[in-house]
This record gives sequence, structure tokens and C-alpha cells, in this order.
Amino acid sequence: MKGKLPRIFAISCISALTACSNEAPTPPVCRTLDHLPPVSSPSAYCVVRIADRLLTVSAKQNQALRLPGGEIDPINEARCQVHQKVWQQTGFNAQIGELLRQNERAAYFHCDLQVALVVPSRNFRCPAGSAMM
Repeated sequence: MKGKLPRIFAISCISALTACSNEAPTPPVCRTLDHLPPVSSPSAYCVVRIADRLLTVSAKQNQALRLPGGEIDPINEARCQVHQKVWQQTGFNAQIGELLRQNERAAYFHCDLQVALVVPSRNFRCPAGSAMM
């Protein structure tokens, strides 16, 4: 047993080191509802409800809370582009659903995570200067 312990430790270390990679994971395939008409917009955002809460992300510039999404290519269909943005910003493979609202600057979509998340029971105060959505 004494001689096996260093060997097991060495194999574990080598396995752990070779399993790690600097490459980013491959983005998931775009998940949208097929029957919905295409939408084009200069930016797109996802409205994701988890229980009675709204999923937000923190802006890099000023840490303000906002919906996941952002600027996109207005020439291409917005749903797959916002799907990519949500995945990059949150790690969630959301299903992009119906268009909730659109104006000249942005499109807002209903998005579904289709996962069971544990929602913290404690309420958090909004940072000063931010607005509730």
C-alpha cells in the first residue's frame, strides 16, 4: 500500500493537469422557437424570470445591472445573436422565445432557461442609482 500511494497521487495530478484546457467551450447551438417571424434590431435583450425574480448581469463599465444581451448586427436575425450574448454573459443555454417589445434601438425577448435553479430566499437591495426592472 505504501508504494501505491505516490503512484496514485502522480496519476491523479497528471490526469488533472491534462484535463484542463485554455480553450473556451464551444458555444451551444442557437435555441429559438421555429414558428416565430425573424426580427432585426441594433441590440437585443432577454427577459428571463426565475421564480419571482429577474435575471440580470452586471455591466463592465459601471457595474450597473441590466438584462443579458447587448449590441448585435442589425442585418442578421436577432434571436440567435441574443442567444449567443446570453450564453457568453451568463453561461446559460437559454431558449429565445417570443418578441415582447421592440423599438428603434432594441428588441426584448421572452427567454426560458428550462432548468431548475435554487433562488436565494434573502432579498438583496438594489445598488444606488439603479432602477428595478
